[in-house]
Amino acid sequence: MLKPEWERALQQCPQNPKHHGEGDVWTHTLMVLEALQADPDFQALAEEDRGILTRAAWLHDVAKPLCLQPDLSCPGHARKGSQMARQLLYEADYPWRQRETVCQLIRYHMVPYRLVDAPDWQRQILAMGLNARCDLLTLLARADARGRICRDQQGLLDQIELFAQLAAENPPRFADDHSRVTYFRRGGDPERVVYHQPRCRVTVMSGLPAAGKDHWIARHGDGLPVVSLDGLREELEVPPNGDQGAVIQAAREQARAHLRAGRDFIWNATNLSAQLRQRTLDLCFDYEADVRLVYVEAPLAEIERRNQARSRPVPAGVVERMLRRWELPDRCEAHELIQSL
Repeated sequence: MLKPEWERALQQCPQNPKHHGEGDVWTHTLMVLEALQADPDFQALAEEDRGILTRAAWLHDVAKPLCLQPDLSCPGHARKGSQMARQLLYEADYPWRQRETVCQLIRYHMVPYRLVDAPDWQRQILAMGLNARCDLLTLLARADARGRICRDQQGLLDQIELFAQLAAENPPRFADDHSRVTYFRRGGDPERVVYHQPRCRVTVMSGLPAAGKDHWIARHGDGLPVVSLDGLREELEVPPNGDQGAVIQAAREQARAHLRAGRDFIWNATNLSAQLRQRTLDLCFDYEADVRLVYVEAPLAEIERRNQARSRPVPAGVVERMLRRWELPDRCEAHELIQSL
């Protein structure tokens, strides 16, 4: 399942003995798998769900070696682990829907231990309800707690059961799309109805280079004006691996002109991380736009073939860096999410 280099990294990664008396991350991973397979609830699942959970268990701590601190803590390893798992499974051509279920389980696998005492517990549980399988997350967290040696194991298991109850009692229900987006951007009452009179609609593209964004725009763009970062790079003669500051500034100026005029348009860029998307989305929401996110994906071999056929291929090193920070858009980010696969 794991590439040899990741397995070696886990074997060599120590853990805080207070929480992991069993030792290194690899030993913990094997214990989690054993605990998962012994769980009657896991055994009762459909074959596909068992496969998803098994992959999530293998990879749930894959980023700990990269995130390891001198005090043996690993802050951010869940989010980074979901990105690493996405790249590994994508390169292995693992089916898209199952892959993303695995990645969301890894992304949220620490939440059940801490949710009850978190001040924003409701926001977290609603976000997970939109993006993850909370039933599978409960089983993964339970195996994670059982697959270790620590004094507070029963306390962890109690927290997980409370998480399962909260997830069941708080399904995500919003009055409309704008109320949902406003809640995740600003907080407040999730049942509040937020009035929205959009000035225009912005379509924000997301996807790896050569994934098919231009093709989607040609088929579904309705002739709308396009703010294209690739086009601006060519116009400004900036290579993909060069300083992108001037390109981004020019794109934002074009976008502001459309937004001020209340004109629908398309923002065409890779937008592969939540942080990068947020800058564009903030701009659109500042002008009271209705925002549609369109995510486009193609198999890696096809992307590589298309990229090499371009007049100006994106360097392999740039694509590799994109894969390492790759996060798919989710329903917390925009009014509408379209996935074109």
